[in-house]
Amino acid sequence: MPSSDQPVNRAILSLIRDLALPAVVLDLDGRVQLWNTAAERLFGWSEWEVQGSSLPIVPRNKREESLLLHRIVARGNAYTGLDLIRQKKDGSRVDVSLSASPLRDEAGEVIGILGVLEPVRRPAGMEPSVGQRTAGQQERDESGKAEEATAEIVAYFHQMVEQAPGGLLVLVEGKIAFANQEGLRLIGAAEAGQIIGKGLEEFLHPDQKEATLRQLRLLGGEMKEIGTFETRLVRPDGQVREVEITGRTLNYQKLGTVQLVLRDTTERRSQEMARRHNLEQVHEAEKMEAVGRLAGGMAHDFNNLLMVVRGYSELLAARLGPENPLHRHAEEIQQATERAAALTKQLLAFDRKQMLVPRIFDPNEVVRRAEKLLRPLVRQDIEVVTVLDPSLGRVKADPDQFEQVIMNLALNARDAMPGKGKLLIETSNADLDKPNEGQPEGMPSGPCVMLAVSDTGVGIKPEARPHIFEPFYTTKKRGRGTGLGLSAVYGIVKQSGGHIWVYSEQGKGTTFKVYLPRVEAAVDGSPADPPLVVSVPGTETVLLVEDEPGVRNVTREFLEANGYTVLEAGEGSEALLICERHQSPIHIMVTDVAMPGLTGPEVAQRARILRPEMRILFVSGFTNGALLHHGISEGKASFLQKPFSLSALGHKLREVLKAEKQL
Repeated sequence: MPSSDQPVNRAILSLIRDLALPAVVLDLDGRVQLWNTAAERLFGWSEWEVQGSSLPIVPRNKREESLLLHRIVARGNAYTGLDLIRQKKDGSRVDVSLSASPLRDEAGEVIGILGVLEPVRRPAGMEPSVGQRTAGQQERDESGKAEEATAEIVAYFHQMVEQAPGGLLVLVEGKIAFANQEGLRLIGAAEAGQIIGKGLEEFLHPDQKEATLRQLRLLGGEMKEIGTFETRLVRPDGQVREVEITGRTLNYQKLGTVQLVLRDTTERRSQEMARRHNLEQVHEAEKMEAVGRLAGGMAHDFNNLLMVVRGYSELLAARLGPENPLHRHAEEIQQATERAAALTKQLLAFDRKQMLVPRIFDPNEVVRRAEKLLRPLVRQDIEVVTVLDPSLGRVKADPDQFEQVIMNLALNARDAMPGKGKLLIETSNADLDKPNEGQPEGMPSGPCVMLAVSDTGVGIKPEARPHIFEPFYTTKKRGRGTGLGLSAVYGIVKQSGGHIWVYSEQGKGTTFKVYLPRVEAAVDGSPADPPLVVSVPGTETVLLVEDEPGVRNVTREFLEANGYTVLEAGEGSEALLICERHQSPIHIMVTDVAMPGLTGPEVAQRARILRPEMRILFVSGFTNGALLHHGISEGKASFLQKPFSLSALGHKLREVLKAEKQL
């Protein structure tokens, strides 16, 4: 028997004595070690009469059956609800339901057997009696059936408890008294002896210990069970398992006996976290896309307003002449519209709708050019260092926009260093072909060129990181920034087929890394900027298609002042009607891209059927899907980005018309 100086075993012995059901404890030789009061009442023998002897309640013809059951439990098995026939001291028989389980020491070794017998009441006439059957008949009819039933039930309950998918723990006065195989696995024990007699708190994660023990203390008294709660277990090897626990008290409340069912949720929690992360990324992408559409729409409308202001200021400056004192005022208006146009370009960059002119170029050359522009803009107490890879590959993008990326990131880094600091610009080749490199989602695969801009500044606060690429979001003081720099960088990089990644630590600094796909082709030559003149005369007929009246009026005035014949249309259907009815040649159609009803590309496609000799010039504040499908991005159609100067329009007209005459 267990020694009485072990608290768990003392609790078990006290529990057994106070049970309302008859209970008996046997040693491994089958001798009675404990016989509780309920057993005395049912069978008639007192404890001093049976102490140290074999069980007197087993009928002679049931002794083989009893020995079989004894051997099964002594080997560590348990069973519940086995119907048997036993006898009382007066010789009468009683039907009982027997549940038996092994008793173990702290090492997990079986040292005894606990049996609990519950009387079974049957309808009148169904109680078996010795007089109704002979001993030989009972042996033939019952012994074989009992042994067969015993084996089946023992196997069933052993499999149900020991091999159940959920972990099962029984705590007595806070100490582990029983654990099935899954319970052992969750705790990380190879055998029961490693955990029997220990408190559950020894296996709880430190962050969860207090909350879990508080839940367990709710059991007892009037609290019979607690709902499912989550906690974490720490195995001896340091591995953490996420589990759900459901607890209830057994019928031994005085001893604080608790049954816990544990379910391993580690894999499910991992999958949920992965799904949550993916959903957050999707929501973030959707939010950025929605903000981008808003920014793009605002920029489109604002560009039309700028076109009107810019156009009339040009006309006004031309009519006043340089000698007029008011000429300077017109020039100031033009410069203001230039600054406003730069803001709309940043908005369009975020929305990825600005018109890029991609070329194959060496990023190092653009970094060197940007460095010259940057040094006068950086304080003297900030050290600017460039580390450029001499074997750096080439990329296909808009070099002017790439320069804007460098400048915006560098100026953002400058503002993050209120005092002395270091600004580092690096380039290198990156090979992202290999799987499982842990690169962020959206990273281009294959050979890439990497641009890194790092600072030793204050860093980015965690709560600000999800918003840094949003338009108009800034952590700078009022008047120190528009919040469009990083949003423009984001849009340019994404539209160029690349990826931008940021790492920051508060108080240590920030690094932005830009990845663009590497190409093997030769560097393209730099296109010469066409000279712009104020007056660009012509004699051709122009079909002007523009839904914004202000833009249409100022453009018409400029063209007519320079000798062109102008036909106006406020929408696509009106333009097609003019193409059909106008008797004289129409040399070129200047059409906005985004218009209500028919879009510019749709109008151009139908107009070419009516007038195949007519040239097309698209103008827009941004490109859309229809425009891209018509080859604008590949240079297969003529395009002018809004807001443009009237002189730029005049030059573009001469360029397109000259190309038409050469065909």
